[in-house]
Amino acid sequence: MSYNVYTAEYLGSPNHVGIFVETESNGNGLNFHVTGSILAGMIYECKAAKRPDDSATFVPGTKIRIGSLEKSKLSDFESVCRSVPAPGAQVRLNGMPKDPSKPIRRCGDWVGDVKEKIIADGILGS
Repeated sequence: MSYNVYTAEYLGSPNHVGIFVETESNGNGLNFHVTGSILAGMIYECKAAKRPDDSATFVPGTKIRIGSLEKSKLSDFESVCRSVPAPGAQVRLNGMPKDPSKPIRRCGDWVGDVKEKIIADGILGS
């Protein structure tokens, strides 16, 4: 058995991006994402979630299938998510970057890193 895996975007400033794994026949599943801010830093979180389409903050048209995940590889998938560093605190209270030589990283950057690693590690199928 395999699960469909999607990226999904939710309203915010800027919008929030996460990875949704559809584990239930009714379309519900697990949301893998980082929460926090570029001021305080972010932390990894995995939580049970309803279908992204049912969320009041879901941005229509942003649920994009990125592959399939064998049920037996769900723990490997979560291990990769835990291993990819969440973006830390990157700006000061005045909004100036702590390190101007580095680009600001947000939740979407973390999602991109996770996608790259799960594909490279052969965890995500087509």
